[in-house]
Amino acid sequence: MFVHLAINQIAVYNPPMSQKEEITQNQSANSNPPWRVGAVSYFNAEPLIFNLNDHPQVKLQRFAPAALAEELDSRRIDVALVPSIDYQQPGRDWLILPVSAIASDGPVLTVRVFSRQPLEQIDTLACDTDSHTSIALARIIWNKRFGKNLRVQPLEKFSPTENSILLIGDKVLPHLHEYPCQLDLGQAWKELTGRPFVYAFWAMHADTRPAAAELVKILTHAAQQGRANLQQIIQQTSDQHGFDEQLALSYLTENLCFDFGPGEQAGLEKFYQLADETAVQPLLRPLTFYQPEIKFSCSNNE
Repeated sequence: MFVHLAINQIAVYNPPMSQKEEITQNQSANSNPPWRVGAVSYFNAEPLIFNLNDHPQVKLQRFAPAALAEELDSRRIDVALVPSIDYQQPGRDWLILPVSAIASDGPVLTVRVFSRQPLEQIDTLACDTDSHTSIALARIIWNKRFGKNLRVQPLEKFSPTENSILLIGDKVLPHLHEYPCQLDLGQAWKELTGRPFVYAFWAMHADTRPAAAELVKILTHAAQQGRANLQQIIQQTSDQHGFDEQLALSYLTENLCFDFGPGEQAGLEKFYQLADETAVQPLLRPLTFYQPEIKFSCSNNE
């Protein structure tokens, strides 16, 4: 049963499974092929996929954010941590999983415009080709903040001579001190709307096999364990993403939030509303969450 949730409803989270429950679940599901899970390749996803590489019912794959929607549409993966703007593309029957998301409630650090000219003078922005959501966000910000219809073009390969660029993810870090003018788009969104911004969330096709309740438990447990083991994540993965340990800790605890409750859902709805209002992306569907089918048993006492 699939249920349309009102935007102000609280997403329901399952409690973490005990080790015994996990073993029982895995044994009961071992006749099914592993879940093909697609996640972004950046540091910000690490707390959401904690130990999934070792889960017997998961085949974890990593992609650039812009590639995830196509992988999900082609059914090469079963579930994906999709860029939020891709949910509004036509012809998609995606359901949102009621688990954690990648969001910010202020400066995000790793979604950033760099420029050698004042921001209000920017007319054309060379954009990281890994990005979909951030490009849409930049266009909204420029429309609402500067009154401009921003032109965007692909940034195929970074060059220090680029005048104005948008970079996302780990690629932001080497350039934080190179440009005189910068704009953190998470902060700009917060100033514009007063709400959190959701960059990505878990989604799957509406006709995904009924056992998706098992997948929700797996992803919820991974996120809960990831958030409880940030120091381990930092020690094991921060260096390969270009973060020193101090910056990694502040990034995961101060810049990012992984909640997907009423505030984040309201911010996501506002994003879709403004994308439609500014002709960035038509508003095609409401937020529709997956919920497990509830089975009722009836007894006849006559």
